[in-house]
Amino acid sequence: MEDVKKAEERKDLQEERQLTVQRRNGRLEPFKEEKMARSISRAGTPFLIARDISKLVKNNLDENYDNKIISSNGLRSLIVEELKNRLLPNHILITRKT
Repeated sequence: MEDVKKAEERKDLQEERQLTVQRRNGRLEPFKEEKMARSISRAGTPFLIARDISKLVKNNLDENYDNKIISSNGLRSLIVEELKNRLLPNHILITRKT
């Protein structure tokens, strides 16, 4: 019974702290870890590494980011920094100017 109560409390906390991404066009959308992993993977990072980076960035945001809204550019910067930390030989990191 207590496990159910703890799970409900965690769910309530997650909903309360739900991150929102502000797209470059101004539209707001809920942050989705899976979408971020797919985007990182489509950019050329192996999927397992992309998923790991996605989880790391999400945890970092949950622990250190007080605001509930993050810009897509801010999110991209966090991802690029993590990619730089993990940059594998023979990979080229191309970033676009914002």
